[in-house]
Amino acid sequence: MRFVRAFVLLLLLGGGAPWAGHAEDRDPPAILRLARLPGAPTALELVSADGTRRVSDADFVGRLTLLHFWATWCEPCRHELPALQALADSVADDGIAVVLVAVDEGVAAGAVAEFARGLGVTLPTYLAGDGTVPDELWSWGVPVTYLVGPDGRLIGRMRGPRPWREAVVREALVGLLRR
Repeated sequence: MRFVRAFVLLLLLGGGAPWAGHAEDRDPPAILRLARLPGAPTALELVSADGTRRVSDADFVGRLTLLHFWATWCEPCRHELPALQALADSVADDGIAVVLVAVDEGVAAGAVAEFARGLGVTLPTYLAGDGTVPDELWSWGVPVTYLVGPDGRLIGRMRGPRPWREAVVREALVGLLRR
């Protein structure tokens, strides 16, 4: 059933076709390999793994947000989390936020938070495995990252790992925010 829901959502979101063809001012840089989404508003209510923080789609308004889904069992995710922390630190004053959402099911929230801390990650980690996040956002695998525009609408999706530490990625995100 999860596959069917993911497939239907994929069709509704434009089939995941990557942005290609001629470049326009609004097209994202190629380094992001961003799949276009129809601009639907986000609709999330997240609780941090330690239970101390809550965010919702309203918290994304006014800044460019990377909504990154990961899991403790995901090897590429283990390498990405410290890089995402470095990216978050470097763009914090630019109006860009990084939000980490763990999709682990059956793993205690404290264990997820401790795992992230063990990798040097101090960003709050939110949980998707508790049913507060639609499975369709991450059911096709992790890592997967969504870019949410300052207007709170989905811009695109990035499946798989990215070189988050590279200056060109930071520049691409800052450039998108300024458009």
